[in-house]
Amino acid sequence: MQRLLTIFLAPALPVLLAMATLTACGDDQAAEPGAAASPDTSAVAPEPEVVSQNEPADVQSTPATMPQYCGEELSWGTAPRQLVDPNGDAMPLYLFEAGRHDCFDRLVFRVNGPGEVGYHIAYADGEAADAGSGDPLVTAGDATLGLHLLTFVQGGFYDQTGHQPGREPFGKPGDVIYPTSNPQGLTVVQEVKFGGEYEAETDFAVGLSHQRPFQVTTYVDDNQTGFLIIDIAH
Repeated sequence: MQRLLTIFLAPALPVLLAMATLTACGDDQAAEPGAAASPDTSAVAPEPEVVSQNEPADVQSTPATMPQYCGEELSWGTAPRQLVDPNGDAMPLYLFEAGRHDCFDRLVFRVNGPGEVGYHIAYADGEAADAGSGDPLVTAGDATLGLHLLTFVQGGFYDQTGHQPGREPFGKPGDVIYPTSNPQGLTVVQEVKFGGEYEAETDFAVGLSHQRPFQVTTYVDDNQTGFLIIDIAH
Protein backbone atom coordinates (compact mmCIF):
# COMPACT_ATOMS: atom_id res chain seq x y z
CA MET A 1 0.00 0.00 0.00
CA GLN A 2 2.92 2.30 0.70
CA ARG A 3 4.21 2.02 -2.89
CA LEU A 4 0.70 2.81 -4.29
CA LEU A 5 0.41 5.90 -2.13
CA THR A 6 3.71 7.14 -3.46
CA ILE A 7 2.55 6.73 -7.06
CA PHE A 8 -0.78 8.55 -6.60
CA LEU A 9 0.41 11.33 -4.34
CA ALA A 10 3.41 12.27 -6.45
CA PRO A 11 1.41 13.96 -9.28
CA ALA A 12 -0.60 15.98 -6.70
CA LEU A 13 2.50 17.25 -4.92
CA PRO A 14 2.85 20.55 -6.90
CA VAL A 15 -0.82 21.43 -6.17
CA LEU A 16 -0.38 20.71 -2.47
CA LEU A 17 2.76 22.82 -2.32
CA ALA A 18 0.99 25.70 -4.07
CA MET A 19 -1.86 25.52 -1.54
CA ALA A 20 0.65 25.43 1.27
CA THR A 21 2.32 28.56 -0.14
CA LEU A 22 -0.99 30.44 -0.33
CA THR A 23 -1.80 29.44 3.23
CA ALA A 24 1.60 30.56 4.38
CA CYS A 25 1.14 33.90 2.64
CA GLY A 26 -2.22 34.39 4.36
CA ASP A 27 -0.67 33.54 7.71
CA ASP A 28 2.18 35.99 7.12
CA GLN A 29 -0.30 38.85 6.95
CA ALA A 30 -1.56 37.99 10.42
CA ALA A 31 1.78 37.10 11.93
CA GLU A 32 3.85 39.38 14.03
CA PRO A 33 6.54 41.32 12.19
CA GLY A 34 9.84 39.35 11.98
CA ALA A 35 8.27 35.90 12.64
CA ALA A 36 9.31 33.20 10.12
CA ALA A 37 6.60 30.99 8.64
CA SER A 38 7.23 27.13 8.82
CA PRO A 39 6.57 25.15 5.61
CA ASP A 40 3.82 22.53 5.77
CA THR A 41 5.36 19.11 5.01
CA SER A 42 2.52 16.91 6.23
CA ALA A 43 1.37 16.12 2.67
CA VAL A 44 4.75 14.70 1.55
CA ALA A 45 4.66 10.88 1.55
CA PRO A 46 7.65 9.03 3.04
CA GLU A 47 10.09 7.34 0.69
CA PRO A 48 9.24 3.63 0.10
CA GLU A 49 11.71 1.14 1.53
CA VAL A 50 13.87 -0.44 -1.14
CA VAL A 51 14.30 -4.22 -0.78
CA SER A 52 16.53 -6.21 -3.15
CA GLN A 53 14.79 -9.22 -4.69
CA ASN A 54 18.02 -10.75 -6.02
CA GLU A 55 19.85 -11.60 -2.81
CA PRO A 56 19.34 -15.24 -1.76
CA ALA A 57 18.57 -15.90 1.86
CA ASP A 58 21.38 -18.44 2.20
CA VAL A 59 24.31 -18.33 -0.21
CA GLN A 60 26.47 -21.46 -0.43
CA SER A 61 29.77 -20.97 -2.17
CA THR A 62 31.03 -23.61 -4.64
CA PRO A 63 34.33 -23.73 -6.56
CA ALA A 64 34.08 -21.89 -9.86
CA THR A 65 35.51 -24.90 -11.72
CA MET A 66 32.90 -27.37 -10.44
CA PRO A 67 29.24 -27.11 -11.50
CA GLN A 68 26.73 -27.50 -8.68
CA TYR A 69 25.38 -30.76 -10.18
CA CYS A 70 28.70 -32.63 -9.75
CA GLY A 71 27.95 -33.90 -6.25
CA GLU A 72 27.27 -37.47 -7.41
CA GLU A 73 30.72 -37.77 -9.00
CA LEU A 74 32.39 -36.71 -5.77
CA SER A 75 30.65 -39.61 -3.98
CA TRP A 76 32.30 -42.27 -6.19
CA GLY A 77 35.19 -42.69 -3.78
CA THR A 78 38.85 -43.64 -4.20
CA ALA A 79 38.71 -47.30 -3.08
CA PRO A 80 40.01 -50.00 -5.48
CA ARG A 81 37.59 -51.44 -8.05
CA GLN A 82 37.79 -54.92 -9.51
CA LEU A 83 35.97 -57.39 -11.74
CA VAL A 84 37.85 -60.68 -11.67
CA ASP A 85 35.26 -63.00 -13.23
CA PRO A 86 33.75 -61.27 -16.27
CA ASN A 87 31.06 -62.83 -18.42
CA GLY A 88 32.25 -64.33 -21.69
CA ASP A 89 35.70 -64.86 -23.15
CA ALA A 90 38.35 -62.15 -23.05
CA MET A 91 38.60 -60.07 -26.18
CA PRO A 92 41.66 -58.12 -27.38
CA LEU A 93 42.13 -54.43 -26.60
CA TYR A 94 42.44 -52.40 -29.77
CA LEU A 95 41.63 -48.73 -29.06
CA PHE A 96 42.07 -46.09 -26.37
CA GLU A 97 40.12 -42.81 -26.25
CA ALA A 98 40.00 -39.88 -23.82
CA GLY A 99 37.41 -37.17 -23.34
CA ARG A 100 36.57 -34.32 -20.98
CA HIS A 101 33.09 -33.79 -19.50
CA ASP A 102 31.73 -31.09 -17.19
CA CYS A 103 32.23 -33.12 -14.02
CA PHE A 104 34.81 -35.77 -14.92
CA ASP A 105 37.53 -36.96 -17.29
CA ARG A 106 36.72 -40.15 -19.19
CA LEU A 107 39.11 -42.87 -20.36
CA VAL A 108 37.70 -45.53 -22.71
CA PHE A 109 39.23 -48.84 -23.78
CA ARG A 110 37.56 -50.81 -26.56
CA VAL A 111 37.83 -54.54 -27.15
CA ASN A 112 37.31 -56.29 -30.46
CA GLY A 113 34.27 -58.38 -29.58
CA PRO A 114 31.38 -58.73 -27.15
CA GLY A 115 33.45 -59.99 -24.23
CA GLU A 116 33.43 -58.14 -20.92
CA VAL A 117 36.79 -56.86 -19.67
CA GLY A 118 37.94 -57.90 -16.21
CA TYR A 119 40.04 -55.43 -14.24
CA HIS A 120 41.70 -54.40 -11.02
CA ILE A 121 42.03 -50.61 -10.73
CA ALA A 122 43.55 -48.88 -7.72
CA TYR A 123 45.69 -45.94 -6.69
CA ALA A 124 49.39 -46.70 -6.36
CA ASP A 125 50.91 -46.51 -2.90
CA GLY A 126 53.74 -44.31 -4.11
CA GLU A 127 54.46 -42.28 -7.21
CA ALA A 128 54.40 -45.22 -9.62
CA ALA A 129 52.23 -48.16 -10.62
CA ASP A 130 53.64 -51.63 -11.30
CA ALA A 131 53.64 -52.82 -14.89
CA GLY A 132 53.25 -56.42 -15.96
CA SER A 133 57.01 -56.63 -16.44
CA GLY A 134 57.57 -55.63 -12.82
CA ASP A 135 59.07 -52.28 -13.77
CA PRO A 136 57.55 -49.16 -12.16
CA LEU A 137 55.55 -46.77 -14.32
CA VAL A 138 56.27 -43.20 -13.27
CA THR A 139 53.69 -40.70 -14.55
CA ALA A 140 53.16 -36.96 -14.47
CA GLY A 141 51.05 -35.55 -11.63
CA ASP A 142 50.84 -36.10 -7.87
CA ALA A 143 48.82 -39.36 -7.97
CA THR A 144 48.90 -42.52 -10.10
CA LEU A 145 45.94 -44.76 -10.87
CA GLY A 146 47.06 -48.23 -11.90
CA LEU A 147 44.96 -50.17 -14.43
CA HIS A 148 45.42 -53.93 -14.53
CA LEU A 149 43.15 -55.27 -17.27
CA LEU A 150 42.41 -58.99 -17.57
CA THR A 151 42.77 -59.18 -21.32
CA PHE A 152 45.43 -59.01 -24.03
CA VAL A 153 46.43 -56.50 -26.70
CA GLN A 154 45.22 -56.96 -30.24
CA GLY A 155 48.12 -57.96 -32.47
CA GLY A 156 50.35 -58.67 -29.48
CA PHE A 157 52.19 -61.82 -28.46
CA TYR A 158 49.18 -63.31 -26.65
CA ASP A 159 46.61 -62.53 -29.34
CA GLN A 160 45.48 -65.77 -30.99
CA THR A 161 42.40 -64.28 -32.70
CA GLY A 162 44.11 -63.42 -35.98
CA HIS A 163 43.09 -59.75 -35.86
CA GLN A 164 45.82 -57.53 -37.35
CA PRO A 165 48.76 -59.65 -36.20
CA GLY A 166 51.89 -57.75 -35.30
CA ARG A 167 50.12 -54.41 -34.87
CA GLU A 168 50.22 -53.24 -31.25
CA PRO A 169 47.99 -50.15 -30.90
CA PHE A 170 49.61 -48.97 -27.64
CA GLY A 171 53.26 -49.18 -28.67
CA LYS A 172 55.90 -50.63 -26.39
CA PRO A 173 55.94 -50.68 -22.57
CA GLY A 174 56.52 -47.21 -21.15
CA ASP A 175 55.10 -45.37 -24.17
CA VAL A 176 52.76 -42.43 -23.54
CA ILE A 177 49.32 -42.91 -25.11
CA TYR A 178 47.92 -39.68 -23.66
CA PRO A 179 48.11 -36.69 -24.17
CA THR A 180 49.04 -37.61 -27.74
CA SER A 181 45.58 -39.20 -28.10
CA ASN A 182 43.72 -35.98 -27.17
CA PRO A 183 45.48 -32.68 -27.91
CA GLN A 184 42.70 -30.61 -26.28
CA GLY A 185 43.68 -31.85 -22.84
CA LEU A 186 41.75 -33.14 -19.85
CA THR A 187 41.17 -31.58 -16.44
CA VAL A 188 42.75 -33.92 -13.86
CA VAL A 189 44.36 -36.59 -16.09
CA GLN A 190 47.94 -35.55 -16.86
CA GLU A 191 49.27 -38.62 -18.61
CA VAL A 192 48.47 -42.23 -19.53
CA LYS A 193 51.25 -44.75 -20.10
CA PHE A 194 51.18 -48.27 -21.53
CA GLY A 195 52.75 -50.75 -19.12
CA GLY A 196 52.87 -53.76 -21.40
CA GLU A 197 51.25 -57.17 -21.10
CA TYR A 198 52.19 -60.32 -19.30
CA GLU A 199 50.41 -63.65 -19.58
CA ALA A 200 47.47 -62.11 -21.45
CA GLU A 201 46.96 -59.35 -18.88
CA THR A 202 47.66 -55.71 -19.68
CA ASP A 203 48.74 -52.74 -17.56
CA PHE A 204 48.38 -48.99 -17.86
CA ALA A 205 49.21 -46.13 -15.50
CA VAL A 206 47.18 -42.91 -15.29
CA GLY A 207 48.90 -39.83 -13.87
CA LEU A 208 46.55 -37.38 -12.14
CA SER A 209 47.02 -33.86 -10.81
CA HIS A 210 45.80 -35.19 -7.45
CA GLN A 211 43.89 -38.21 -6.17
CA ARG A 212 40.24 -37.99 -7.17
CA PRO A 213 37.10 -40.21 -6.88
CA PHE A 214 36.47 -42.53 -9.82
CA GLN A 215 34.11 -45.18 -11.15
CA VAL A 216 34.45 -48.04 -13.64
CA THR A 217 31.81 -49.28 -16.11
CA THR A 218 31.77 -52.08 -18.67
CA TYR A 219 29.21 -52.76 -21.38
CA VAL A 220 28.72 -54.14 -24.89
CA ASP A 221 27.05 -52.00 -27.55
CA ASP A 222 24.77 -53.01 -30.43
CA ASN A 223 27.79 -53.52 -32.70
CA GLN A 224 29.12 -56.22 -30.36
CA THR A 225 31.99 -54.03 -29.23
CA GLY A 226 33.03 -54.18 -25.60
CA PHE A 227 33.89 -51.06 -23.59
CA LEU A 228 35.77 -50.45 -20.37
CA ILE A 229 35.07 -46.89 -19.15
CA ILE A 230 36.92 -45.12 -16.32
CA ASP A 231 35.47 -41.79 -15.16
CA ILE A 232 37.59 -39.64 -12.84
CA ALA A 233 35.85 -36.78 -11.03
CA HIS A 234 37.19 -33.23 -11.31
